[in-house]
Amino acid sequence: MSAASEPKSVVSYGMLVASKEVAKCVQTQLNIEYSKRAFKTIENSNEIEQLSSGLGCLLVVQARSILTMKSIVEKLNEDLEKHLKTLLVPFASPVSFRASFSSQPFQNDYELNRNDLKLYEDPSSKKQTFISRLVAFCNHVRRSRQKFEQTPDRDKIKIAIIEKIY
Repeated sequence: MSAASEPKSVVSYGMLVASKEVAKCVQTQLNIEYSKRAFKTIENSNEIEQLSSGLGCLLVVQARSILTMKSIVEKLNEDLEKHLKTLLVPFASPVSFRASFSSQPFQNDYELNRNDLKLYEDPSSKKQTFISRLVAFCNHVRRSRQKFEQTPDRDKIKIAIIEKIY
């Protein structure tokens, strides 16, 4: 299927994704080039070398290791979020086994705490299951009947009087 025959929204979305990817690649390349130039300037700086012999090289190695670690952490976070979404679908999504057969409502969304890297249930994602809705409905009907039956039968007296009149 050619781009001309595809719906306009598909072409626009494809172009948007492609343009975001291109922008990300360009930004990455600019960052790499800037870093190379900055590192070269630091390594060749006479002022830094006068402070301590080899300090410029040490600073560059330290900066590179920090950038590498940051890149690894970002990649791991992206992979972790992708894998968590894939993993949680059969067990905690609105179309999961749990949603079909659980008698209690459940939270189907989890948030990754960036500080301790643990998953916590998102309190705003509480989902009712078919059975939990049915149980809640039956409980509501039972409470309504109990409330109705506990009220005094004043209307029966009125009905009895009206029946005698007619």
